[in-house]
Amino acid sequence: EKPYSELHTDIKETTPVECKRLDQVLPSDEVADILKIDVEGGELAVLKGSLGLLEHGSILFVKSEFLLTPYYENCPVLGHQHIMLHDHGFRLIDMDFDHPSYVRSKTKISPSVDRRLVYGGDAYFMLDPDKNDLGPIKLHRLGAASLVFNFSALAISLFKDAGLLSGKEIETIETAITRNWTSKRLKYIWGQIPRVVKDLFR
Repeated sequence: EKPYSELHTDIKETTPVECKRLDQVLPSDEVADILKIDVEGGELAVLKGSLGLLEHGSILFVKSEFLLTPYYENCPVLGHQHIMLHDHGFRLIDMDFDHPSYVRSKTKISPSVDRRLVYGGDAYFMLDPDKNDLGPIKLHRLGAASLVFNFSALAISLFKDAGLLSGKEIETIETAITRNWTSKRLKYIWGQIPRVVKDLFR
């Protein structure tokens, strides 16, 4: 019946650590295909340390953990990241909510019949190809980054816009993806069964 922070976390020691901004590590004329951020509430600080790269369109895809409630002291939430990235030409394209959920107080209600509260998840942002002039190389690299996170149809559209692959090469990629049996595909098919059965009875 104690808060999560009291039960599971405790600060034993605080040690200042000198850090470099991402802008100091990667020159702005370099391109980072993917920036993955998971820093326990410090995501906005990482983005602020990347302002030079963001302003030059040097980051193409961002996967960032987010919190929906200020769990840590001085902790920005999802909206702060979304606004900052939106202001730098990014589009939020998906979110995963697979982090543990919680209840405000002890209860006999089973999770199977309750919609629990969510701490946070992971957000996926891409440099918006419809609002930025990316050029063929960046479009192609953004397509490759999209494939990493299973945004397959998006990747194909970006490859087509980039124009660096032949129609035959793009068709080969599409065919390979279509034939790939992933757990996500199996879950999708399983989830469609109730709709198919319902349509049969109409």
